[in-house]
Amino acid sequence: MRVLLVSKVELNPYVELLRRGLAAQGASTETRRLFGLVEACQGPRPAILHLHWPELQYAYPSSRTRTKRLASFLAGLLVARRAGTRLVWTLHNAEPHEGHLARTHDTVVRLLARLADAIHVHDETARLTLTALTGRHDRLYQAPHFSYHGWYPEPPSRNVARRALGLPETAYIVLSLGHLRHYKGNDLLLRGFAAVADPDMCLVVAGKPHLDDPHTAELTALAARDPRVRFLPRYIPDDEVPTFMAAADVVALPYRRSTTSGAALLAFTFGRPILAPALGPFPLLAAGGRGL
Repeated sequence: MRVLLVSKVELNPYVELLRRGLAAQGASTETRRLFGLVEACQGPRPAILHLHWPELQYAYPSSRTRTKRLASFLAGLLVARRAGTRLVWTLHNAEPHEGHLARTHDTVVRLLARLADAIHVHDETARLTLTALTGRHDRLYQAPHFSYHGWYPEPPSRNVARRALGLPETAYIVLSLGHLRHYKGNDLLLRGFAAVADPDMCLVVAGKPHLDDPHTAELTALAARDPRVRFLPRYIPDDEVPTFMAAADVVALPYRRSTTSGAALLAFTFGRPILAPALGPFPLLAAGGRGL
């Protein structure tokens, strides 16, 4: 059985780990960043087309480019289905991260809910959210987000990690790690942290800025006000992730919205609890003493 996984996300190892798991079960697998009309008409036909983060297929700044990519993407799906390919969609985001894509994303979610032969969700909250948005009840398959064990190097000890990052060895360290995007709420985290007058606490905010997003300048200004904050606006490669996780006492996920949280599973992979708002997947993820 040939499975084609479509995803433009490269920094998150989710799709690669899934591909390896499918290959271990005997499937012939391939991953592509883009899928559209041209791709649907070329090469051997896959038995299954598995979509991840489909909104990235048309998330372009130019409205003209966005419209062309969206038309090609949807046409490609129709051609593939008419040729007998089964369509599977993993729901990662019920809402788009970028506000200007909201109306388009809502329309695409409804179309995919009609086209997909099967939809994979990670928890009950995501299932209920999708049903509320689209009215679909059947062929929704719930399977939890897997951990990232085996992908990252082994972490150092806490003291070694803190020395490597120049962090105080006795402080209580809160970590926010990942892309610096507005929806992730690091501005809220920085303001909230400033209100906690504890000299023994330290906040580390580290991750790659999003293009020329003015949000990064706001975070820079907020971080500069508090000497307890370490702000590192840069890409954190996989081999450094274990060091950051080992240095932390808790991982903060101050998201404004979320459907599924790979960041929470990353924290759990390294045995770190999460601090997150009571929205989306977080109440279920934090249950059982794994966070607040």
